[in-house]
Amino acid sequence: MAMPRALTMAAMAKFSNDLNTEKQTKGPSLFKGQVTPKSWFTSYVVGAGGAFFAEVGFYPFEGLPQKHFLKVTGPNGAVKTVFKYKQFVKDWSYLIKYKVNGSGILVASYGLYKAGTKVYLPDLHPVCQSLIAASFAVATQTGIIYPLTKAYNWRAEQIALAAKNGVKVKTPCIGKAMIQMAKANGIGSLYKGYITNYNIAAPTLMWYYTMDEVYLKALKKRWAKNHPENPIVPWYIPAIAGTTGSLTAILIASPVEYLRETVANRKAHELKFNPNKAVPAKVTRDSLHVSPRYTIKKITGPMVRRAYNQTPETIRQTVGSSLKATLQGPTVRDIIKRAILRH
Repeated sequence: MAMPRALTMAAMAKFSNDLNTEKQTKGPSLFKGQVTPKSWFTSYVVGAGGAFFAEVGFYPFEGLPQKHFLKVTGPNGAVKTVFKYKQFVKDWSYLIKYKVNGSGILVASYGLYKAGTKVYLPDLHPVCQSLIAASFAVATQTGIIYPLTKAYNWRAEQIALAAKNGVKVKTPCIGKAMIQMAKANGIGSLYKGYITNYNIAAPTLMWYYTMDEVYLKALKKRWAKNHPENPIVPWYIPAIAGTTGSLTAILIASPVEYLRETVANRKAHELKFNPNKAVPAKVTRDSLHVSPRYTIKKITGPMVRRAYNQTPETIRQTVGSSLKATLQGPTVRDIIKRAILRH
């Protein structure tokens, strides 16, 4: 009985060691090994995690609480506040599915294209490399998220129209809604307005990623010069780079926004549209709502990356400790002896 148990313990010990040691395996990679599926997915998790914390941080300031808490007058005239949990779940489901995932796709795509520009355009200036990579990243993110949001809005319109006519319909999933929308309006309807949406998002995001890298590189260089004994930069260095980069991007992109709004509203005198007031108002709004979001992403991004990278090791250590404790447990013979001696 001792021999089978010894063999079992040896096999389980080897399995435990395999769990506690990370195997170095060569997997698929792109751009001379600079991008792997694991690194791409890590970038996606970091971007999505940072966006989630940014949305949580701005939740109390953007009118969402007013949508989720409704004041209702009771039978005795007393006013009480009712939490609209269905609307809360609906709004946060939309944020997580589209905004949070969109941010993850954007960050991962930017890392992918930036590696490509470094490999295939090594002589190009780093600023130009960042602008090219960011433009392709925005195009990728918009190409994935935009048709999903179009199908989401079309599904909501169809459900509201059916409810108005007194017809109860089952809410289709977003994939089925896309197919129904394509059948009803043509496949081109999913991407109608894509160019306009891209032109709105691209200038700010392109310059944000570029200026963020410029500021971050300069701040890291200055930190290494002033603190040679501590090469690890503190958390507020990326936060400062992200904040200043986003503010700079907003100021650079504002003239482009001015021209776009002016061209799009040629009949400005009839529509009572004044770009001289609308564009500065948008710059102010973005500075108050968009820029702090980038700051939160830059602060929480490294924390998400660290937690994500340490999770497999924690799981391996936990499973390995459990297996080790199981292997070191008493045998059946010892348990029987103890039971007999007790009696």
